Amino acid sequence: AVSSFQTMAELMKGDTAQVDERKSVMLNVAQLMMSQGESLEGDAKAAKFGQASTYLEKFLVEFPNDPKATAALARAQIASGNSAAAEKVFAEMVNNPDKYDDGALFEAGVNASRADRPADAAALFVAGLKKNPASRDGLFNLVVTYQKLEKWDEVPGVLERLLRVDPENPENYQLWALYYQNEAKLRKAAAEKKP
Repeated sequence: AVSSFQTMAELMKGDTAQVDERKSVMLNVAQLMMSQGESLEGDAKAAKFGQASTYLEKFLVEFPNDPKATAALARAQIASGNSAAAEKVFAEMVNNPDKYDDGALFEAGVNASRADRPADAAALFVAGLKKNPASRDGLFNLVVTYQKLEKWDEVPGVLERLLRVDPENPENYQLWALYYQNEAKLRKAAAEKKP
């Protein structure tokens, strides 16, 4: 499938009527490469993600500053073992969020989270929520990320916003349960320390 899509993208090259379709096909190629990489282990996984990184770098030469490709590139770089390059990509998005729309920031946040970079993920979700404060997915992902970072003091405010946006979702109440479970652990630990 990957080679068929690559051929299709190559055949579209230069056709100004199909620029958007070419971009879409090329991004699909990169996503397919990363999906294949997810099923591999060790050096084979790193090599497949390296291939995806190279493909995305070429994509960004042709279509500079594409936010979806930028976020995917950072994820591919980390999975290929090139975390230094990915740090630059995430730092660019965190430090210059005005260049990106909310969807791109949320997508980059998800990619940062998948790449086990929760601090970057939180910053990207916060930046996305400044542009779209009612994003259910942005709020939900920020709460989960704050829990991972153990920033429990930040959780209630975001959860309250999430419940105003999405009061029917039972997963939101599970997040509250995790918050209160942590609070109970902290209180128990504090009580055990008292003389």
